Amino acid sequence: MNSELIKVIEREAEAEIQRILEASHKDARESIEQAKAQATELEQKFRDDSQSWEKTELAKAGSAANLQAMAILLEAKSRIIDGIFQAAYQKIKTTPPDRYQKALKNMLREAAEDLPGETVVLTSPGDLKMVQDLVKAAKLKAEVKPDPRVQEGIIMSDKSGSHSVLNRFSDRLERARPSLVARISETLWG
Repeated sequence: MNSELIKVIEREAEAEIQRILEASHKDARESIEQAKAQATELEQKFRDDSQSWEKTELAKAGSAANLQAMAILLEAKSRIIDGIFQAAYQKIKTTPPDRYQKALKNMLREAAEDLPGETVVLTSPGDLKMVQDLVKAAKLKAEVKPDPRVQEGIIMSDKSGSHSVLNRFSDRLERARPSLVARISETLWG
């Protein structure tokens, strides 16, 4: 059942990402067109200014303009993708309390599977009581501590602190980022 909840959350996150992708697609095209227009302007300016240059100088400058245009285009694409991930993370952070509690329970269970024995669980000060109750209900040997650096989810480590499981929504989104970036790029730019 815990894995079903995670799957539901992942499906909802995927649906939200798809919605954001569709909304961002229009913005992406506009940004790309602007980048192309800038590149065209750079090329035209180069042509106007370089009539007296020899062919070799012309080729060098053309390459520089293309590189600059590609840099502008890549920067625009990067900003769009970052915006999609930021929007998805903000949406995930607004998970309803009952679903958030279930997600915390699953995050604790997963972390405990990776770190058997006595552990330390760091959580946001606002989630302290909920996490303490979940740890108690799961009969985990864990000391729960508030940590203002943890905004959502948990960080579990062994007592020595040498091994940790980062199980915050932000950590999970970052772990999924490489495969999602490829899918987002394919959707937006083919």
